[in-house]
Amino acid sequence: MRPESAGRISAITFQEGQRVAKGAPLVRLDPAIPDAEFAQAKANLTLAKAKFDRAVDLANRNYISGQAKDEAENTFKVAQATMQLAEAKLAKTDIRAPFSGIIGLRSVSVGDYVKEGADLVNLESIDPLKVDFRVPETYLRQVQPGQLLTITLDAMPGSQFDGKATSGEPAALSR
Repeated sequence: MRPESAGRISAITFQEGQRVAKGAPLVRLDPAIPDAEFAQAKANLTLAKAKFDRAVDLANRNYISGQAKDEAENTFKVAQATMQLAEAKLAKTDIRAPFSGIIGLRSVSVGDYVKEGADLVNLESIDPLKVDFRVPETYLRQVQPGQLLTITLDAMPGSQFDGKATSGEPAALSR
């Protein structure tokens, strides 16, 4: 997991090794600045809406030019866009699980300042599990997409996992 925006970590809401559901909150960045930007954008939107409504009323009575009404409308649309941007920035302070899985070991703590794209923690989906493996060239023709496979791991003696080959490297498949 990596944040899309920089900030100071104010909360970590998971335990390492825990299963989490899609959408579960994992990390919260300090929302003070995005909260303030949101409040400012909301106030500007309220003012721009009032000015636009007033301009529409005055334009209907022919008290102002069409240009003045258009400028008020543009200011209102810019305020709406600014509000949406502030809302999106505020939403980015809550980092949520994009899919269900198991949380790994975290590489940050509360109070750490993180930049965009910094590693926070791994989230692994293990059902289904994707296995990436190499096949010696002499056996390449024996493994085809769609073929059922049984996989064993040295790390888990006695366990077998059933699966299906989904694809291969295009260069290897064309031989």
